[in-house]
Formats: sequence, C-alpha cells, structure tokens
Amino acid sequence: MIQPAAAGHSSALRAPLPSFVGIGMMKAGTTLVHALFEANQATTVPRWNKEVSFFDLHHERGMDWY
Repeated sequence: MIQPAAAGHSSALRAPLPSFVGIGMMKAGTTLVHALFEANQATTVPRWNKEVSFFDLHHERGMDWY
C-alpha cells in the first residue's frame, strides 16, 4: 500500500517503511534469501534492486530519500 508523504514533506506518494531488513555479507546466501522472499506471496521485496545501500551510501539523505 502506498501512503501519502507526512505533513511538511513533498506531496509525492511514498511506500511504507519495511518491517524487516536483511543484512548479509557477500557470498553468504543473501541472493537465495532474497529469491525465497520474492517467491513467497506473503512478502514484498524491492523489484528494482535488492541492495538499497541506505546505511552505507545514502543515510545522510534521510528517511525521505529512502
């Protein structure tokens, strides 16, 4: 479900924040875990890119960027 942005922010629509964040090392099975979540109809995963890099590259942009 897409929700309107909070008051005082742009009027653009944004998706709700995730209730689960998977963190893993390279070559540790994270692609398999992503594929399993993607195959499960009860879960939603990003379709465009499984690695958002919010905490290492984009954290200074804040939650509005995320």
